[in-house]
Amino acid sequence: MEHDKTIRSFGLKIITITAIAILIFSTYTILISENEGESKALMSVDDANEFKIVRRNSAIIHNITIQNVGGQPLIVLLSSEVFSVSAPGQLANWSVRFLDGGTEITNVSVALGETKTIGVEVSAGQGTKLHETAKTRITGKDAYLPLSGPTNTTKTTQNAILGTELILTTRVGQSYDPHVEIASGTENMLYVNPNTETTFRVKVSNWGLELDSVRLIANVGAGVRGETRASESWRVTFAPSSLVQDLNSINDGIGYSAIVYINVTAPNTAVYGNYPITITAASQFGNEEDTTELIARVRLPDLYVKSEDISFSRFPVIDGQSMIINVTVHNNGGAVTEDIELEFWAEDTIKDDNYGIIGVASISYLGNQDEAYATIVFVPELHPSIKETLTTTGIRVNVDPLDEVIESDELNNQAYSNLEILKAPKTTSSYTASLFMMVGMIAVAALLATGERLKHKRK
Repeated sequence: MEHDKTIRSFGLKIITITAIAILIFSTYTILISENEGESKALMSVDDANEFKIVRRNSAIIHNITIQNVGGQPLIVLLSSEVFSVSAPGQLANWSVRFLDGGTEITNVSVALGETKTIGVEVSAGQGTKLHETAKTRITGKDAYLPLSGPTNTTKTTQNAILGTELILTTRVGQSYDPHVEIASGTENMLYVNPNTETTFRVKVSNWGLELDSVRLIANVGAGVRGETRASESWRVTFAPSSLVQDLNSINDGIGYSAIVYINVTAPNTAVYGNYPITITAASQFGNEEDTTELIARVRLPDLYVKSEDISFSRFPVIDGQSMIINVTVHNNGGAVTEDIELEFWAEDTIKDDNYGIIGVASISYLGNQDEAYATIVFVPELHPSIKETLTTTGIRVNVDPLDEVIESDELNNQAYSNLEILKAPKTTSSYTASLFMMVGMIAVAALLATGERLKHKRK
């Protein structure tokens, strides 16, 4: 009996100890799992530190921050890689160090909820070239946990978990180094209309290491078709001014760049095509300059005519009477320098033709947003079968009937207007009238002569 009790007591102890061990192990596993899931940080850099200028054989410091947003302290292992966006592989002659208060480090401790700022010293060594640009990829990993999450290879300034990337940009510069580029959100090619301002936007920056002022200069080149030199008649103005004063170095952050509006006005003589506008940014304190190119695009010609553009010198006109037909032609596009042919047609109430041509004319030049006039002399002759006293006939004008001018719209080159024609009254010819008058006069004279003879006989 006693022996059985001892065995049972020993068995209960074993079971109890085992249950406690299982509970402790499960709790520890849960805590470890939770701690692993809460190992998170944010690595970031502000705009003033993301892009820096460095002299050759010198170093510049980018400041970055690491914020512990997880549930446990972190020790962040730091690594770097310098590469070029224009060529594969790492760049030679560049080096990187991590600094904490001036002391070189390879890792950084970040307490729970703490934000730590460290310096990334990027050096452009012997052999680097002016304007050579280096991208520095910074990678941070948790020293406690071998995280193997996905790597974000795109350029970013904020990372949600350790092990992703932060990329810095360092450019080899000099004392004075102006820079001009198309402003964000602006196209470099815009359509322009004559005598109307079209506005481009450019960003002017000081990529040098000294305070500078930058002068903007515009040069308009010839159109792609090369008929004229555009610079002789185009107008380009800058707002607020062509001189951007007192730009800080990009390393100083705020005040290193400015937005300038470029207002372009095309002349009405500009023909269809693309016109390059070269914008030069010149340092006022050095000899350095930079350029960018805008494209001002002049639209295709658009010749058009409307019914109200047709007018008549006589209305109504008498059948057989001479008159003038006038027409106004418009252009809502690039200038047309070649001759523009016009045809005038009339309906079949005129002579025996079935809507035949009654005249032609031409216009030698038509600028953008211009209008020109053409006329023909016309003598309407109604068909003999027409009995009505007043007849209405259609007059049609065709502009560029053979489509020799390339246009943006070929469907608005015809217009119609109605002409009223009075049938000529039946009249005796002048020859017949003269004959009748002569006969009458002879008859009267004969009667008078007969009367005189009768008088003499009575006497």
